This record gives sequence, C-alpha cells and structure tokens, in this order.
Amino acid sequence: MNVQPDRRWEAFAAREPYFAVFTDPKFLSANRTANNEREFFDSGELLADAIFYTIKRRMAFDYAPQSILEFGCGPGRLAIPFARRAVSITAVDRSPAMLEAAKREAARQSITNIHFTTAADFDPAQRKFDLVNAYLLFQRLPPTHGLALFRQLLGCIGSGGFDAGCGRDLGGKRHIRANQDLCGGRLPRRSLWEGQSDGVGPGQSSNVQPARPRNHPGRIPGQRDRTRQA
Repeated sequence: MNVQPDRRWEAFAAREPYFAVFTDPKFLSANRTANNEREFFDSGELLADAIFYTIKRRMAFDYAPQSILEFGCGPGRLAIPFARRAVSITAVDRSPAMLEAAKREAARQSITNIHFTTAADFDPAQRKFDLVNAYLLFQRLPPTHGLALFRQLLGCIGSGGFDAGCGRDLGGKRHIRANQDLCGGRLPRRSLWEGQSDGVGPGQSSNVQPARPRNHPGRIPGQRDRTRQA
C-alpha cells in the first residue's frame, strides 16, 4: 500500500483542511468562521461520546482506554476528543498538511497527549492499542489496499480492545461498528452499529443511530464526498 503523500492532495489539504473532510461551503477557508470551526470540532466530540457510550453500554461498562490509535486523523476532529478520554493518542495520517492542521488545533485547545505521525512513519507492529479508530476511511481505498490496511489495524488491537469505524466495508455494505479483540477472551467479536450511512456533516441528521443517552446533544456526524486516503 502506498502511504506516501500525494502532491495534489497535499496542496488541497494545506489550503482546505476542513472542507476536505466535510464538503460544505461553510468550511471553505474563504467562508469559514469561528462558529463554523467550533461546529466542525464539536461534531467530533459528539461522535467520540457516542462511541464510548455504546461500548460501555453494550460491551464493557468499565471501559477506560489508556491508548487510542486514530488512523486517518485529518485535522484532528476525533483525535482531539479522544485525547480527553485516554492517556495517550497516536494520530496517523498520510498527509503532512493534515497533520500540521491537527497539531495547530491541538495546541490551540491545550491538548498535549497526542503523538502525530505520518502513515509512512507509523509502524503497526510497534505497539498495541485499547481502541483503534478509522472513521470513513476504508471505502475511500481500493479494495486490495483496504484489505491490507484492515489486517494491519486489526493487529494493532490489544487484548480486550476494540476497533471502531464507519463507512462502506470491504464487502460493499455500509455500516458503523466496533469490535472487541477475540484475543481478550472477555467478549465475542460483535457489531455495535449497523445500517445505512450516507455520510452527513455537522448540523445534519444521520439515519445511523447508535445507543446513547437520551439527552445526547446530537446525532453522529459523518461526511460527504470525502476523497482523502490515509
């Protein structure tokens, strides 16, 4: 799998890091306001809340991850919320421009427990994680590349850990799921969320409804027409 940055994508990501994730005109650099940026990152907080709530409700009520791998982190929409919920985060992206945007936002929010690295420099055999997340990533990859990456990321899950992701899976079905590592022996591998997800942005509704508190402030945001390949 080619993990080197694409020059055309790099130029686009450097110019439009938020629009590259959510293709809504309000996230274009020419239109983006402080409120729009806050909405962008708040959507990541909502998704992180939903992931943790669902794992705790359906699989492991005492779930408290020490380490999280966020693969395809983009400008940090999920890596930053994860950093508030775990001891250490490893945020990986193919694009150095995306990583720079994520670093800037993490510094702005005083987040210091994220290790940012390119996909080229990331060694999946180096360590295990309590949660491996790759949100709306695999459906953007050629099937052979996606399968290879999927196997690598499964190998990064520690005993009793989970993987989470959203989008069209390698068999063609769209879903969101989180699986517990079989090696943990605590629970069988199972799906948390399944259903159609057309990829909606902040402020839009999704027809994928994970388990969550009744007072949860919003639905899971996704994305539309995202072309980035981690």
